[in-house]
Amino acid sequence: MRKKCHLVHIRICALTVLIQTCALAGTWQTIDMPGAKWTEAYGIDNGKIVGTYSDGSHLHGFIYDGTTWTTLDQPGVSDIYATDIDGSIIVGYNSSSSFIYDGTTWNTFKTPDGLRPKTMGISGSNVVGFHTINLYYSSGFSYDGTTWTEINPPGSILTQPMSISGNYIVGGYIDEQILERGFIYDGSNWFNVDMPGSDETTVSDIDGNRLIGVTTHDGFLYDGKNWTTLHMNGALYTIAMGISGNQITGYYQGTDYISHSFIYTIPEPGTILLLGLGAIIIRKRKI
Repeated sequence: MRKKCHLVHIRICALTVLIQTCALAGTWQTIDMPGAKWTEAYGIDNGKIVGTYSDGSHLHGFIYDGTTWTTLDQPGVSDIYATDIDGSIIVGYNSSSSFIYDGTTWNTFKTPDGLRPKTMGISGSNVVGFHTINLYYSSGFSYDGTTWTEINPPGSILTQPMSISGNYIVGGYIDEQILERGFIYDGSNWFNVDMPGSDETTVSDIDGNRLIGVTTHDGFLYDGKNWTTLHMNGALYTIAMGISGNQITGYYQGTDYISHSFIYTIPEPGTILLLGLGAIIIRKRKI
């Protein structure tokens, strides 16, 4: 009886380990614009990815739907950073202004004082980003097409909102102690996001209860309970930028010192559990 219980205990422990291990073992896929010098993916929505690539002389925006690559070029502009997508609307910035692109029209805008903002995220009619005040200070903003609102955590000397989802804005800031911290802002309250063991955290995107971001050399995934480090095998560093459903996108620098884009697929819990139960059944039959 004792031996039987011990074997059951082993199988339960094995299942626990299997689930925890598989939860970290997602699928990595490198995606690069054909013929590009380098490619960096920044945003994703329902399988559509946007970002920037270099042809050696100019920077172009792109949209990739899993099959087709489409170049995004704003007339009269030689550098396009396409940073996020919501449905068919793409946002980003260039050397002189920010833009909102609906597939036909490029609508550009600047801050009320004429500065160039860097628009990083979109949700519905709202966009967020930041603009540089001087060499040491940047301020965050939200903009709904009419109203411009400055958003900065208390005590921040540099704020960079990166994404928005509904009422939630996420990003990173440097406080008065020169600590780099991630944040969530719900329109009224500020919440710090600090990855354990790291003194640098920036939240890049939010989707439901999942946050992704970057630390010193790695990306991370946080579901409110568990922290998962995201590091492309063999990469010098990995930057996680966008999340939609079970897909994360961003870019990494390889040993060739060139930026490559990636898609990381988060394993589905149901699949993991099924694999674990299958292993237990096989083990039971052998016993």
